[in-house]
Amino acid sequence: MAVAHGALVRRYEPKGRNWVKLIINSFFALLFGGALATILALTVMNIQTWAPFGLITAGVAVPVILWMYFTVSKPPPAFELYENGGALVGKGGTPQLSFTWDEVKDIAPQTYRQGAGTTAGAAAGGMVGALIGGAIDEAVANSNIDIKQINLTLPNKTLILNARYQDAALICANVRRAAIQSWTDEALRQIKNGQTVTFGINGKVSATHTGLQYKQNAISWNDIRTSRVEENAGGYFVVIEYAQAGKSRNQTLREPMGYKGEVLLAVINAMQA
Repeated sequence: MAVAHGALVRRYEPKGRNWVKLIINSFFALLFGGALATILALTVMNIQTWAPFGLITAGVAVPVILWMYFTVSKPPPAFELYENGGALVGKGGTPQLSFTWDEVKDIAPQTYRQGAGTTAGAAAGGMVGALIGGAIDEAVANSNIDIKQINLTLPNKTLILNARYQDAALICANVRRAAIQSWTDEALRQIKNGQTVTFGINGKVSATHTGLQYKQNAISWNDIRTSRVEENAGGYFVVIEYAQAGKSRNQTLREPMGYKGEVLLAVINAMQA
C-alpha cells in the first residue's frame, strides 16, 4: 500500500467508544419503548396488567440499544494519509478501503465559523503543509472557517472523516491540502497537454489551455476579473466575475463545488501568471 499510495504522511487513530452517549441514547430508547408499550397496551391491545409493558419495552428498546452498540457507537477503522491517497485500516493492519486522489470525485466540508486567528489550515503545518504552494493558499477566501468533518465522494461510496477521530481538525486540514495539491498538479498537467478538465458538481465548468467554458460562454483567462470561494449553509461555491464582449458589466459564474473549487481557483491563478 505504501508503494501504491506514496509515502505515509500520518496515521490517525479513532476515538474510543463513547459510553456516555451510548448510555444517554439507551435511556431515550427505553423511554421511547415504554411510551410505545403504553400506547399499544392501553389502546390497541386493551391490556390492563403491567407484565406486557416490560415485554413490549424490551422488544423495542433492546434491538435499538444493540444496534447502537455494534454500529453507531463502534469506533471506525484507523485512517492512514499517504502522499497520493488514503486508506482505512482495521485491526491487525488489514486494509478495508484504499483510494488515490484521482479516484476521489470531490471533497465536501462541513464547517462552523470561528473568529479570525487559528484555523485548521494553520494547524496542519509539517510535511503536508509544505506540499502546497502559495497560489492555492491565496485561492482560499474562507480562512476563518474551522473544519471538523469532510465527506470524500468515492466511486461507490462516501467516506466521512469527522470528530470520531482524534485531531479531527488536523485530519481534515491535511486531507484537504494533500488532495488539492494532487488535483491541482494533475489539472495543470492535463490542461498544458491540450486536454479538457471538468469542474463542478454538475460538470458545467471546463478548463482548457485557452480559458474556461461555462454553459455557452467561452471565457479567456485574461477576461477573468476576480475569483473566490464562498461558503454558506448550502455548501461551497466558486464565484468568478468575467468580462464578456458586448456587455457593459462583468458577468458572474457561480457554481457549487467542494474542494475542486479551490483547485479551479489555483488553475486560474497559474494560467494568468
